[in-house]
Amino acid sequence: MYLKIFILTALCLINTFCVDPPVLPGSFQVAFDETFIQNKTHYRVNGQLYYDATNNRERLDRTDGRYSAFCGSVLPNVTTACTHLTVDDNRYIIFPQKKQCCFCCDSTHGCGILKQNWLEGA
Repeated sequence: MYLKIFILTALCLINTFCVDPPVLPGSFQVAFDETFIQNKTHYRVNGQLYYDATNNRERLDRTDGRYSAFCGSVLPNVTTACTHLTVDDNRYIIFPQKKQCCFCCDSTHGCGILKQNWLEGA
């Protein structure tokens, strides 16, 4: 009797705690706000993410790329909009107001689109 209760309890716990992590849908878009902290000062940036795993592409627009690791490394200390565009396993950094862009990196170096199942193994 106690063995059956133990097995039932164990199965309930496994079912409760061993759920599959969520997977991103094939495509979506979402607006976001993010805050960067530099020298104890908070800088708020708005943006938009367009995600399309079905066609292996992704676009991330920021109203100001100055505090972003990628955008800020290309144009340091410059306040301007910045776009990450990832298509065909290549990531580009685009500054539309400056009419400048550059190749950043490719998917073999970690610059592809965000994987739909990026939480697996976390």
